[in-house]
Amino acid sequence: MKLYIILTILLFTNFCLFVNSATFKNDKFYRITKCDPNQKCKYTFSLVGGENLGSDGESGSGKIHADSIKFDDSFNDTFRTARQLDELLDTPETLVVRGVFTKQLRSYSFTIVDLFKELPLPDSSAAPPATGKLYYLQSNVLLCRFGNCGSMDAVNVNDKDDVVAVKDLSDPYVTIEGFDGIWYRDALTDRRIMIQIEPNTNIKVVRSYAQIVTGHACRVSGNLMCRSDQTPVYKRDEYLCTHPDGCVDSPKSCDVSTLQCPAGYKHISIPMRPTGCKVNYCDPPFLH
Repeated sequence: MKLYIILTILLFTNFCLFVNSATFKNDKFYRITKCDPNQKCKYTFSLVGGENLGSDGESGSGKIHADSIKFDDSFNDTFRTARQLDELLDTPETLVVRGVFTKQLRSYSFTIVDLFKELPLPDSSAAPPATGKLYYLQSNVLLCRFGNCGSMDAVNVNDKDDVVAVKDLSDPYVTIEGFDGIWYRDALTDRRIMIQIEPNTNIKVVRSYAQIVTGHACRVSGNLMCRSDQTPVYKRDEYLCTHPDGCVDSPKSCDVSTLQCPAGYKHISIPMRPTGCKVNYCDPPFLH
């Protein structure tokens, strides 16, 4: 009799969990903020563009509060440790995410499937708040050189019908000393960067968010075996990973000046073609 009662309770509990759980996913991007201390939640999700989420996950007047955030299994090959992933959640207000909500009884959890993080600005205090719409750029890479971008459109990340024509692009990131403008340009036109543009203008970028691409963890490059009179050189790919690029004649002299990267950036020094001298970069550390 006792066994029957226990089994009945377990079956009833599992049934209640089933009927009170729901999972939903859409293709919209959300911003995250931490809940106030007096709220019974940890995170609040709002649709990018100022529109909030309803309690059913559709557009509405409410917001969704979540008690936990986890990362999709595809991120296991992106960072070497779970700690590095968890560190991203220390500043959730710098993230833009897309993923899956799961409701269990009265609380939600969120699984991140697609992740963008804000690129630091040297003077973020002068930038408008991180609110409002975000855009991808669509352009001909061969025409775009940050001053003569030809035909270019900015497309709302949450509304493909919201398109802004852009003729010239003013962008504070490309003025950062050591910033890899070639990588940035390619990522802009490959939807690996989304931008916030200044209200009432279509030419000034005020914030950029770079995608943390799953399945592209940078591996430690092995040392090249070169002759004693040669220097091993390396190249960077579209994800800022370093790869061996052969050997060149050792340089007779190189500029030994050091590069002081602004706050939020990591100094990277790589011997590269054609001279074999080290080239200095200031990279966002979360992309390495």
